[in-house]
Amino acid sequence: MKVLAKERADDTIIGEALERKGFENGLYDKRKAVDFEMKKIRVAVVGGGASGMVAAIAAARAGAEVFLIEGNDRVGKKLLSTGNGKCNFTNRNVERIAEHVCHVGRTRLQGSEPGGDAVSVGKSERAYFPSNLHHAIIPADSDRMTIHAVKDETFHSNDLSFPARVLERFGYRETIDFFKSLGVVPKERNGGIYPAGGQASAVLDLLRLELLRQDVKVICSMKIKSCGLRVKDICIGDAQAKEIDIRDVRMKEIRSNDFYTGKPRKKNCCANKFQAGGLSALGASEFVLEGTGPDGTSSMSADRVILACGGKAAPGTGSDGSGYTLAKNLGHSVTPLSPALVQLKCQEDFYKQLSGVRTDGAVRLYVDGRLAAEDQGELQLTAYGISGIPVFQVSRFAGLALQARRRVEAELDLMPSMSQGELEAYFCSFSPECYGGLLNKKLLALLLKRYGREPGRLAAGVKTFRTRIKAVNSYENAQVTAGGVDTRQIDPCTMMSKIVPGLYFAGELIDVDGSCGGYNLQWAWSSGYVAGRSAAAFISHRDGVKANGVKQKY
Repeated sequence: MKVLAKERADDTIIGEALERKGFENGLYDKRKAVDFEMKKIRVAVVGGGASGMVAAIAAARAGAEVFLIEGNDRVGKKLLSTGNGKCNFTNRNVERIAEHVCHVGRTRLQGSEPGGDAVSVGKSERAYFPSNLHHAIIPADSDRMTIHAVKDETFHSNDLSFPARVLERFGYRETIDFFKSLGVVPKERNGGIYPAGGQASAVLDLLRLELLRQDVKVICSMKIKSCGLRVKDICIGDAQAKEIDIRDVRMKEIRSNDFYTGKPRKKNCCANKFQAGGLSALGASEFVLEGTGPDGTSSMSADRVILACGGKAAPGTGSDGSGYTLAKNLGHSVTPLSPALVQLKCQEDFYKQLSGVRTDGAVRLYVDGRLAAEDQGELQLTAYGISGIPVFQVSRFAGLALQARRRVEAELDLMPSMSQGELEAYFCSFSPECYGGLLNKKLLALLLKRYGREPGRLAAGVKTFRTRIKAVNSYENAQVTAGGVDTRQIDPCTMMSKIVPGLYFAGELIDVDGSCGGYNLQWAWSSGYVAGRSAAAFISHRDGVKANGVKQKY
């Protein structure tokens, strides 16, 4: 069996041993790897994307021994494409999200400022929104209330208080300080924050350098296929067990408030149903990870595991959705998944003649006749449907609704700068031959064919252009995945599982996704840092080691 782990011994011995086993300057070289016996490690981070790299750095800064395991031949591949290669790594408006709290009552949603928007809801809950909230939706026939703020400064989740509570611990200011500590000089453009050099590759280089400085062992070309928790010397009913692999236990019986401890709730209870406390706190458990690499199957043990495997969007960068399987096998639920920040495919056949048209506009998305989301900006018409930033912002709602077999329609305002009355006056003042001075010629030809030349009807058509949505584009075209590991099963203060102690989550794998503009990367940094810091802090506390690194709020 091939095992990749770090030996705990004298620093000189460690360096020589790691070099012999394929590690050189903190990087794993598959050509130098050889077999060696299993040794226990501290923190294993599965996934070398944005959240995984920051989780590894945070854990290492706090004194943990960290292995970062990546399926690609190098870390951070998806990061290179962010912000069109310029890396929009956060947004100034993130700073305000946790500061504006909306209380959701039984019948109304009241904004945190006078004149705040309101919407009917079915249950009581608290949620966090930015100050300029535009619209919220509660899908019908939902067993738990879902609130979505859809302006471009928002995050989306079945529980919006979850990302807000994580951002309270590591938010915009902490992110700026973190990247400044790496050497990144931030530059603002329309609220988006970019590196002054304007290159995502430079940000990735600095993250990789910090991994080296913190002695994080980066293992590439290694696909983790399974992750289990091995529990030793625990009591199950009246029987004493020396070793139990949680992967073999009926995970369906795990409840969200159950932790593994040495004291069962009742005689003869299932091995995975224990009172709160945590076996790992007693040093009675360890994670076992198994993966495949260029040299075959390998396995390793770890005290703590952080799953930062990403979602399913952009599979060409390595996002294959394998993290959802790992989470499910450890007893976690995964909410419905859909491509998000993606184009929408429409049912009508006239889009081929509109391909390439760009126009300022607004899009309103309707699900079963109810307004679900809306946004405004430059619309792009394609051979198969609609695209552009406003379409990206509402696409997650379309995808999830279509999965639920709902009727989804988009209403386009093709001239948001003019009212319907102003448009009608314009059409009355000029002949159709002159309308090209207002509208794109391709678009104008279709509008005249669809609505005729009567000024009132034509003006209404321009303002309320209806189209049926039949599908969202594929994950290959999506920037992010909507849905993920259920946030009800994760502690937002630590990112640790409420089901399996010592298991942490970060990034796109979780049921949190953001709008365009740097919000998804902000979520990656925030969730990754909190997860890494929390995992290391627990270990440091257990071993009497004082944690160090960037000052945190917890």
